[in-house]
Amino acid sequence: MFKDKRVIVAAIMVLAAVAVVFAIVTNGTKSNESNRAKEASSTVKKTTKSSSEKTASAAKSATTSSKQAHDKASSSSSKASSSSSSSASASSASSVADKFDVAATLKGVDGAPAVLSTNVGATSAQVVLADNANQDFDAYTGAYAKSAVAILKAAAKTGKMTDIYVARQVKLEDGTEFAIAGYWTGDQLKNAGTLADNTSMKDLLLNASRYYIGGSVWGTFSQQQKNDYTNHQQGGQIGDNQDFTKWVTSGTTKQ
Repeated sequence: MFKDKRVIVAAIMVLAAVAVVFAIVTNGTKSNESNRAKEASSTVKKTTKSSSEKTASAAKSATTSSKQAHDKASSSSSKASSSSSSSASASSASSVADKFDVAATLKGVDGAPAVLSTNVGATSAQVVLADNANQDFDAYTGAYAKSAVAILKAAAKTGKMTDIYVARQVKLEDGTEFAIAGYWTGDQLKNAGTLADNTSMKDLLLNASRYYIGGSVWGTFSQQQKNDYTNHQQGGQIGDNQDFTKWVTSGTTKQ
């Protein structure tokens, strides 16, 4: 009987051991499967995140490229527009300069002084006539008047000029200055186009928009001549013009 009991106990212990081993194996398997599942899930998440990041990066890159292309296109368009505008302006000025040839205009003027400088724009022109030590005072002032009238008429023919400056330089012992200078614009420029070729300097300047008579000429005038200008070395049909004043000032140089 005891022997049978021992057999039964031994059998129970064997079964219990088998059950424990089975439980351990089963739990181990489930744990491995769980870990594999987690690893798989993590891999999927990483792959998804990486894919999303790549997609976002590609989209950002595409947006940046598109913006850069747009900016570049806008910049190119702006430069092209600016270049076109500058070219058109330069072409316009060149066209006017071709029609308004001061040197050619003065070839037909008897006793006309040499042209010292010209600055011709699309609607304006500044002309400086040179001194001539061989001319006496009357010839000097008369040559200025005739040359200025010819220049004003040529300007009127272009149909585009709106501001004309004409001066004659004189060389002094200590430098140079504009001995005579006139500025014509608006109605004064329009009226100048009808002046007679032999118009006197007095009639020319008193009907200018602005005029200036330098000290070298003013000092040579008689009192009657000064009275003709109401004793003003500068004046005109319009008020002070800063552009004209600056231009006259630029004509004075000291040695």
